[in-house]
This record gives sequence, structure tokens and C-alpha cells, in this order.
Amino acid sequence: MLGVDWFAACLTAAVALGGGGDQELPKNKLVSKGERPTSPPPVFGFVSDVDGQAGTVKILTLTAVPRSFEKTVTIKQGGLDVRKQVVVTEAVLTPVASTFTVDALRVLDAEGRELPNGEAWQRVTAGRMVLMASDHRPVAPVYLKLLAKDALILARKPPPVPK
Repeated sequence: MLGVDWFAACLTAAVALGGGGDQELPKNKLVSKGERPTSPPPVFGFVSDVDGQAGTVKILTLTAVPRSFEKTVTIKQGGLDVRKQVVVTEAVLTPVASTFTVDALRVLDAEGRELPNGEAWQRVTAGRMVLMASDHRPVAPVYLKLLAKDALILARKPPPVPK
């Protein structure tokens, strides 16, 4: 199994793609209405384990967690160097492991089409990079255009429709 350090090193840039919710995007003349995202961006994930007997898959994602600490800095004050304690906050990339049941997820291809279960779970293997959809909604086409042809997207199944 590949280590968490390798995973963190490979996905540092992915943090910029973090969640978004249902916020209205700013109006921008450079982006036509058809190119605007209609969903939050998917998040990079690393399949760390697939347990066929238990029917589970474990995915590692990175989350930026704020960390505050005191730091001594030297500033110029009245022509003199003055040492001062200040509080600094930085984002620390923290791996988060989530375990899902296979029955709770759909596996989509790079065009957003759901793969048949047999094929899907043969392709989701430990050590593979995947994208995690933020929720059960389809991933916006503007994001799908960026993906390699063999990319896989894991998405939660939609909630059942009340009868």
C-alpha cells in the first residue's frame, strides 16, 4: 500500500479544487452561460483499500485544516529592530480517510456515464487515483472536459424518492 506522504505530495494542488456548495458564480463576460459549472468540482481521491468481502472501499482525500501558532518576528520600529510575538495561521494539508459501502456509490466514466457494477468495481483498485463527486448530482460538463479518458468518478447514489 502506498503511504499517506506520497498521497499528500501528489495532491497538494488538488486542495484548490475543494468544495463549493450551491453558491452563485460571479457574472463574467469571459465565460459563457454554457461553460459555467453547474456543480461543485470533484475532489481528488486515492483508493487506499478495497475489501470485496465486506463490500467497502476506503478513499483518502486531502483537506486544508487551519493551524494557528505563535511566531517571533523582527520588525523595524523607530529605526530599531523590535522582536514581537504574533499569531500566524496556515493551512495544513491533512489526509482524511472515508470508508464507503460499494452499494452506496456509483462509478462514472470521464464522460459522466455510470459504469455497470461488474466493470466498475474491477477498475476501482487499491492504489488508483479517482475523483469524488461532491454529492449525488452529475458532475458539471465543464469539469468532465478536463479529465483523461480513463478517469473514474465515484459519486453517492441519489437519495431514494419518497413514495
